Amino acid sequence: MSTLSRSVRTKHTIGIENAERIDRWPRERGGRLTSISITSDGFVIAGSTASDGGGAFIGGASDLDRNLSDLLNVLKLTKAETAAFRRVYVARVRDWRGTVVV
Repeated sequence: MSTLSRSVRTKHTIGIENAERIDRWPRERGGRLTSISITSDGFVIAGSTASDGGGAFIGGASDLDRNLSDLLNVLKLTKAETAAFRRVYVARVRDWRGTVVV
């Protein structure tokens, strides 16, 4: 979706003043999601390109596991699609628990 169409839709639904702040938000706050790590004690941390270099606490790994499982069930993926998802998950998510739950 283009920035312009997002701006028009957003301004229509939440008001021009708030929409203008939202349109600036990614640039003002900086940072983009770069990584997801699951700590050995079962918490999810997101890395970003933010200038502080710190990660953001997302929540419990059990919630992530359950949400991904529910998502895969709803999508009704083929075995090949599920295998492809798992390969991407293992390649992109650093799981320090020592087990792959997905």
